[in-house]
Amino acid sequence: MFKVVGRERVGRSRYSRYIVMFSTRWPEGARSVYLVSTFTSLYPGRFELARFRDKGILMLSLWDDLYPYWFSVNGFSLDLDGDNDERVQVRLAGLERPLEASLARIGVNDYAMASSGLRDWVDLVVHDERSPIFISKMEEYTVLRLWLPRGVVDNVILEYKGSGQGGFVESDMELVGRSRYKDYYEVWVKGGVEGYLFKLRVDGKVVLFGRDGVGDGAPITPGVPLGYNEIPWWVGATYYMVFVDSFERAIEKKGVKLIDVYEPREPGYYGGDLIGLLRRIDHVKWLGFDALYLTPIYVSASYHRYDVIDHFSVDPLLGGEEAFEKLLEVLRSNELKLVLDIVVHHTSPCHKSFLELLNKDVNRMYRLVRRVGEVEERVLRKLGEFIDRGCRGRIGLEHERKPFYESFASTWHMPKLDHSKSHVRSYVKRILSHWLKKGADGFRFDVGHAIPDGFMKEYYDHVKRVKGDAVVIAEVTVGVDSYPLGTTMDSATNYDLRENLVKFFVLRELNAHDMEGLLAKQYSRIPVTSALSLINLLGSHDTPRIKTIAMECYPDCIKRMYFTLFILPGAPAIYYGDEIGMEGSGDPDCRRPMIWDVDRWDKDLLNYIKRLLDVRRRLKALRYGSFKVRALDEDTMAVYRSYEGEHVLGIVTREKRVNSVELGLGGVREVLVGSVNYGNVVLEGGVALLMI
Repeated sequence: MFKVVGRERVGRSRYSRYIVMFSTRWPEGARSVYLVSTFTSLYPGRFELARFRDKGILMLSLWDDLYPYWFSVNGFSLDLDGDNDERVQVRLAGLERPLEASLARIGVNDYAMASSGLRDWVDLVVHDERSPIFISKMEEYTVLRLWLPRGVVDNVILEYKGSGQGGFVESDMELVGRSRYKDYYEVWVKGGVEGYLFKLRVDGKVVLFGRDGVGDGAPITPGVPLGYNEIPWWVGATYYMVFVDSFERAIEKKGVKLIDVYEPREPGYYGGDLIGLLRRIDHVKWLGFDALYLTPIYVSASYHRYDVIDHFSVDPLLGGEEAFEKLLEVLRSNELKLVLDIVVHHTSPCHKSFLELLNKDVNRMYRLVRRVGEVEERVLRKLGEFIDRGCRGRIGLEHERKPFYESFASTWHMPKLDHSKSHVRSYVKRILSHWLKKGADGFRFDVGHAIPDGFMKEYYDHVKRVKGDAVVIAEVTVGVDSYPLGTTMDSATNYDLRENLVKFFVLRELNAHDMEGLLAKQYSRIPVTSALSLINLLGSHDTPRIKTIAMECYPDCIKRMYFTLFILPGAPAIYYGDEIGMEGSGDPDCRRPMIWDVDRWDKDLLNYIKRLLDVRRRLKALRYGSFKVRALDEDTMAVYRSYEGEHVLGIVTREKRVNSVELGLGGVREVLVGSVNYGNVVLEGGVALLMI
């Protein structure tokens, strides 16, 4: 069952998140029970129920929202809540049909009723100075936010005393955007802030919101806001994402069979390596990216290398340590950063610690459901045979039963590490130190969404101690704005944005008003520096190619999606080959070898993306700027970005019939895309970009 048991209190009459209890009867034979929801990326691992006699209980603080959820026994199952009859259909990656989930409504009815005038709204105004979501530093700016039920105020003014100022001054807050039941406000003020309160204009009257909430005029005193005095390199950066085995083959491969069917791609080695990547680095540099992201390069059992055997060595099939050193040298000379995919959620059964578990029944690393001594001899024999083959091929147990250990996606091939063990955490920190000292500029944590927050925080702090300007990115496949960005990770993969762009431009399941709400909500629920660093993507090695998804509206809708990607806050990332219009369905077909025959390239799309990269590099407002979004009609959105006197307006529509937008603009400084005719914006290919 779930039950809202209260709200976090910030002031005497000021509140923050809802406090929610989830509980279930403890299943017989369960080693662990996880809560699975959008705030765990629909994957078990982040939150585990504590056992009290015959029950499992978990207390969480959550923002108001609709949350589908399940209980997962040992990470293998997705079980409905038998004490909650409300259900919802959820689409999970890899499943053809939606799966039924239990539904938790947290605070949504409060905001719906308040925005409709059916309940008082004063306890639903939210600002929490303890959280970097609501107050943080961005270079010389302090960024403050306030959330309210939709439509209850006309506007908001911040009254504040800046560091070293003699008295209080005022600054208008901007309406970032509106969701169905909420308004999100933000203001950027120069310098530090010692105290502040909010002035809410309601029906022509001013209502104060201070330390104890609505009606209180006592200033709020902040702590030291999280953030950066100097903007880190990854804020607003651009990434080129390479699946290493598929990019370019340059050296002879011994001991492995290479695939010979590329379209559609079969699982197995194509044979790409780091030397091949070096030969093609000019392509990445010509496009104008800031950073290169590589899928795993470690000694592993498979072509994708997510089943790691040795975390400290570069796979000889990729060219080994020498090739890695050459790659670093070339990247440095070309001013390109290097982000490595780090795999510490699980390992291969061929990992030395798993061999120790099987051979000596000594478990220093893994999350077991049963001890080795309790496992059938036949199962251990098949595992041993699989290990003797270098952990390649099938084990022969895949369809019989679940492993005796927790694992990635319930597979026998990837046993899960137990981060509650100090030995595991020490091991992970040694891995991080090793590659940072080698020259890596940061990491993308594979399955980072399933590593508990406390342990991610420990790894984050370790990375910053070793190399302060290294970036920590977590793989988050769903619910990125439910993770504590800014404290356990700098950035995360923004698959939510990808899904919403596809639903808006391709499937037309969302309209522009829906998009305004989704974009404003996501941006406002993430600390500003992290919101400006989200890995915004349309494709990756885990998703079908964007061209294949959008074939019926190609190329127009894809160009408009890329345009939107590049004008929104975040760090745009292009998956290798998407820039030339490569196709491919789900894994492994999305990992086809890169096409180097330029006659097969979509050169128009390539030049369009290069143009977007050039504009992004030129305009600081697109990299570092504040954000507002407005739905102009059902099909058209306007995005406003501003930084240091540079103001940019982007407009995008999904409708071919929309050729211009009546905004009555005056004083346009420069037109980058489209044109302006008597104050109206004329679109070019469904988009326009102006400096105003």
